[in-house]
Amino acid sequence: QRQASLLRQIEVILSQLNEFNSEWCQTEIRNAYTEGIAIAILSSGGAATLTEAMQGVTFSMLSQQTVEALINDTYNDLLQATGNTERRVKQIVRQTVGEVLRKRSIQQYGRVTIAKDINKQLTKKAMEEKMLKDGFIGIIDKAGRKWSTTRYANMISATKLNQAHVEGVRIGGIERGLDTAVISTHNAEDECRSFEGMIISMNGLTEGLLTYQELYDSNLIFHPNCSHKVHLIKIENLPKQ
Repeated sequence: QRQASLLRQIEVILSQLNEFNSEWCQTEIRNAYTEGIAIAILSSGGAATLTEAMQGVTFSMLSQQTVEALINDTYNDLLQATGNTERRVKQIVRQTVGEVLRKRSIQQYGRVTIAKDINKQLTKKAMEEKMLKDGFIGIIDKAGRKWSTTRYANMISATKLNQAHVEGVRIGGIERGLDTAVISTHNAEDECRSFEGMIISMNGLTEGLLTYQELYDSNLIFHPNCSHKVHLIKIENLPKQ
């Protein structure tokens, strides 16, 4: 009974977490994308301030499709972590109860003693200790790296918010005839620093420039946890050398 009760509590908590994740994705990813479009409006001269640009944002069919894909991808990534969490926690609960039953049955303890022992093993403190001792992992990525659920969720949220912002700039640029952009500069300490200040083609429409997709695929910049953004520019406005 104690096991069944705890498993139900776990299901309710994680269901609530998934609902929160869904609402967060719908709101925050859309906001980041909207800000990206506003930046594109500002860069194209369509507004004098970011506040004015934000008020002028409208979603085309392309924007709606893009932002919905970003929202779904983000939610599915978070759902994978909570799914792994649910399976592992339930496994720990069942293993704990099973171990107590086997041990105490062999020692011929009564039902009351066994029940007390199970309750003791399934307290919040005891569960936390088991999970820490077990090296609880929320997800293992393609590179074999292990992520705790919290660390993974933080990485996904930061990465997807930045990606949504860049996509807003990119799509906003397409719709306003701007293809070239400069990568932001903030003295990165990893491979990203080699690309800071680089002028790129956001959609492959400008010959002779690396494209955003090429750089994204390289995983040297715009990678998970990367905070680099892009700012649309007009080539003809650059100073002549």
